[in-house]
Amino acid sequence: MRTNTLRLSLPSLNDRLDDVLYLFSYFLQSFRHRQVSLSKILKKALIQHDWWGNIRELHSVALRYYIFGDTQNGAYDSLFDIPDENRKESLLDTARSSWT
Repeated sequence: MRTNTLRLSLPSLNDRLDDVLYLFSYFLQSFRHRQVSLSKILKKALIQHDWWGNIRELHSVALRYYIFGDTQNGAYDSLFDIPDENRKESLLDTARSSWT
């Protein structure tokens, strides 16, 4: 039997972009057991991603990043679950975000 005791409505990560970087760093630190710093291009990729899966997706992305490591060419599309294959080209679209 399942009881609906408490219902929380949380804004999506797309509405809390500052939390994306904080939570990604937190997850990565928990995997590495040490302080981490994120490159500017990785930060931009994280900010520009469409977070349709919310926290679980972000945790999975951080785990993939931990496993596969940083890419030298900035091609972070392998880290993301992108249901629409046509969106991969726009993943690092610099016009979408004013974040630098």
